[in-house]
Amino acid sequence: MRKYDHLERWGHDEVEGIDVGDCLIFPKLDGSNGRLWRTEWGDIGFGSRNRVLGPDDDHMGFRRWIADQAGAIDRALDSLGNVIIYGEWLVPHTLKTYRPEAWRQFWVFDVWDIEGERYVAYDVYAREIADAGLKLIEPMARVRNPTEEQLYKLVAANTVLIQDGAGAGEGVVVKNYAFRNKFGRQTWAKIVRAGFKEENKRAFGAPVLGEAFQVEAAIAEEFCTPELVAKERAKIEQETTDNRHLIPRLLATVFYCVVNEEMWPAVKKHKLPTVDFKRLRRFVEDRTKQFAPDLFGIGDAEGVRS
Repeated sequence: MRKYDHLERWGHDEVEGIDVGDCLIFPKLDGSNGRLWRTEWGDIGFGSRNRVLGPDDDHMGFRRWIADQAGAIDRALDSLGNVIIYGEWLVPHTLKTYRPEAWRQFWVFDVWDIEGERYVAYDVYAREIADAGLKLIEPMARVRNPTEEQLYKLVAANTVLIQDGAGAGEGVVVKNYAFRNKFGRQTWAKIVRAGFKEENKRAFGAPVLGEAFQVEAAIAEEFCTPELVAKERAKIEQETTDNRHLIPRLLATVFYCVVNEEMWPAVKKHKLPTVDFKRLRRFVEDRTKQFAPDLFGIGDAEGVRS
């Protein structure tokens, strides 16, 4: 079944113009993507971000939760029709400051209309989700033509589900249901709190590069993300399970994606820098290894590929 779309960074070409019109600003949670749908046999289908879960894959308690909440899930799917319900299965990842009652819950953040091939507007699906008895991520604000200043203030103010006095959450997601980007795609923008980026680096053991600024290292850190590595790994794993082929393909593919898809934003951000692409490749490969540690024997991968 259809994976959830990658959230594009605020300022990326993919979301240029998303701030024109009526926008809903949602808190971004730091857990594991999950999805629910109705199978052709009438059962509840479920998966993580990258795969349909097998009979022996509990996915950190997600399967048990589905069994316990089957009635509520059935009600939601029956009322919404032929859809995929996307949500965050909130298990410890980088951020550990959520309130105790928020953990091990499925927080719905989007609904996809399979036949219409579009996201269902929040005001359409929210009542159905709530009436069915499922948890719902509600918008922090509704803003017409939001300014960057307004959005960054909301990033700092995001304490949704966070313990009192424990700081802010990961960031925010900007949604404009009327927006289609220049490629015709419906996509959302994310703004991640600067402090969370630092916490994320520590959690994944990002390399210490010294005090001198290196543009190749900066580009790798900005554009070689856990989401990119997980996405490309999942694609390759559909074709091969042999690590002898998986590892070199993953390293090459992630580097290709960074160069092919992200160099123009990097050039603009760093003001026409001189880039040593051999050095950039080394930094990208190092980041890729951090986000797929089980392949390279450098640690436990639990939580990294979610």
